[in-house]
Amino acid sequence: MKPERILKWEEDLQQLEIELAKRHKNLFFKMKRGEFKQQIMQLKEGLAFYDDFEIMIKMSKIVSAMGDSHTTIMLPHKAFIPFDFYWFPEGIYIVDTSKENTKYLHSALLEVNGIPIEDVIKRIESVISHENQFFLRSQLPRYLASAEVLYGLEIVDEVERIDLKLKLTDHSMEDIRIGTMAFQEIQDKVSMSQSLSIPLYRRNKNVNYWSFLIEESKTLYLNYNSCKDFGESGVVDFFKERMAFIQSEKVEKLVLDLRNNLGGNSSLLEPFIRDLSVCSQINQKGRIYMRIG
Repeated sequence: MKPERILKWEEDLQQLEIELAKRHKNLFFKMKRGEFKQQIMQLKEGLAFYDDFEIMIKMSKIVSAMGDSHTTIMLPHKAFIPFDFYWFPEGIYIVDTSKENTKYLHSALLEVNGIPIEDVIKRIESVISHENQFFLRSQLPRYLASAEVLYGLEIVDEVERIDLKLKLTDHSMEDIRIGTMAFQEIQDKVSMSQSLSIPLYRRNKNVNYWSFLIEESKTLYLNYNSCKDFGESGVVDFFKERMAFIQSEKVEKLVLDLRNNLGGNSSLLEPFIRDLSVCSQINQKGRIYMRIG
């Protein structure tokens, strides 16, 4: 008789196979139904050879191969590298860290556990549901910091400590072994985002929308990180208040930064767009700027 653990995973895979096809409007626009069923069957046959997180990773690979960024498996991350990574055109860099690791701030990540970062990216890409490279680039740094994802993809052998090769800001190379942390510990320790020495778009990264007046140029900087209501002031009220501020404070320029915005309800911004369109003070060439990633 099969172990109860295997039986439960078989039930999960059966539900995934049936319900995903039933609930999705057009699931097989990229992967054919037969290939989908075959991959589910192959995973069922190999369940005994994998631990639980390896199974989750393999399920995530199947789902991400469907090619729909809104169809994904939310992996239960628990252990993280205490670095905040960002994928720039030049490579993946550390843009935030804890005080004890400030030596590595702004370093480039070259290897994980001896594996070149290019190969690491290819492996992680297989578990991220995405429709284009831009969405992948925005999502991948978060997966890269997850020790369980790295373990499930056979990039590392343990989740407690991770070996990294870095290129420091002085262009020297350094191999480090760094311990992982729980998410809450990361939130408490990796907190340089309020520093005035970093660019505006990297500040307040856990806030859906916020603003900052650059007084010397009378420029209002609006950071719109997510199309969702946040806190006491919803999106519509927040932007209505900023519109009133623009008019009362004689703001001359407006910067709307969407670089870190992954979506949500885009209609929430429509009232602000309409207000801007009839604001002769700002709705002029050279006064409205958009920042995108």
